[in-house]
Amino acid sequence: MPSRGRVRLTDVTADWDETATGVPGVGPYQTRRWGSMVARAFGGTFRVLRVDDHTPRYVPLMQGGQLAGDGFCCGHLGYGGVFDASGSPLSCSDQVRTIAAVEQALGKPCRRLVTGPGTPAGAVSGAEVRATHLVPLVADAGQRLPSYRVRARRAVAKGLRVGLTAGPLTEAELDRAAELIWETQARVGAAYRTPLPLLASLAADAQDFGWLLACRLDGELLAVSGFIRFAGQVAYLFNGWRSDAAAVAPNYVLMHAALSQFGDLGDRRMDLGYSHRQSLQEFKRSWSGASAHFLAVEAPTAPRG
Repeated sequence: MPSRGRVRLTDVTADWDETATGVPGVGPYQTRRWGSMVARAFGGTFRVLRVDDHTPRYVPLMQGGQLAGDGFCCGHLGYGGVFDASGSPLSCSDQVRTIAAVEQALGKPCRRLVTGPGTPAGAVSGAEVRATHLVPLVADAGQRLPSYRVRARRAVAKGLRVGLTAGPLTEAELDRAAELIWETQARVGAAYRTPLPLLASLAADAQDFGWLLACRLDGELLAVSGFIRFAGQVAYLFNGWRSDAAAVAPNYVLMHAALSQFGDLGDRRMDLGYSHRQSLQEFKRSWSGASAHFLAVEAPTAPRG
């Protein structure tokens, strides 16, 4: 790996997921497992570089492919960011300075930076502030429903009363699940469609890192959601549902099942992610928890006029 000046870069991708468990702030989106799944679906190469400049810093990135083109992005599907080995949180401006050193060493431009939730303030021109919703996972099964807000409690009760059930998606349901997800993404104006190879990777990895959960009525698929989990943290990826089934609240029963499943596994927190539609934001807020802000910056080191 080339180095210039006093900054030295080392590729630590091979052991990253083991190392990352001891690096504060790293979550499911920054893992090698997620990066590898995304690279198989969109092309490119997931890498993690350690930048040694005063103190070591880790930079997970996606290089090439549909998401990064002739450069790299630090935040592909989900958060990226730069992580100090000491655990000290870095402001967005500090992260941009580290990324500039990576650009110089690789000879490639950074196309996008997406920081993790709770990034400390630090002025960066062109940064877009976005909000996610973080829900604490409740280990005590008897305390889960009471922890939700009234809207979610009533919707879960309604769905269970009409006979909705939730559990892992089966292999036979994968194609139909993909159709539901794409139809939903089209309805809500999502920027892209989740590729079938990415869904297949999650399905193949079910019960460990990647999860696909389904909601059914009398055996018929009504809704599906995807999740990834790492080191006590869970990320909610996407959702697909039948628009004509909204009245029986399948998404509420599905999310209750997910919060229960991951609470039983001992995970601590679920990140419900950013939504650009008000109705989806309201759905996410109905599970208690709190909002947290993160930053998205296109071409973070480019000069601004």
